[in-house]
Amino acid sequence: MEMLKDTTPILFRIRSYEPGKIIINDQILTNSLIISKTALQTDWPPQQVSELTTEHFDRLLECNSKLIIFGTGEKQHFPQANLYATLLRHGITIEFMHTKAACYTFNILTSERRDVACALIL
Repeated sequence: MEMLKDTTPILFRIRSYEPGKIIINDQILTNSLIISKTALQTDWPPQQVSELTTEHFDRLLECNSKLIIFGTGEKQHFPQANLYATLLRHGITIEFMHTKAACYTFNILTSERRDVACALIL
């Protein structure tokens, strides 16, 4: 098996999280967002799990990641599978956890140079 080193720079790192507030690099954010190691989308609309629609999940396809970590707020929630079925059909794995755990997991996986994106409801 040939092993290749991922040379893609990690441009975004979660520095701090508390309910309702996240610091990415040196930017303080208070709204839900999508982050990967090379992109940050701060205009992701849902502010709570009950607002999620298929369009919100479809937007995660733009990340081109095979693994999505999904932070559902202060508590872990599991949205209805029909909302994220398109991701599953594209072979994308999605893991739901509370947002604090999602932030931690994202940082660990990006430090391991894994191809991961993270959707966070703050």
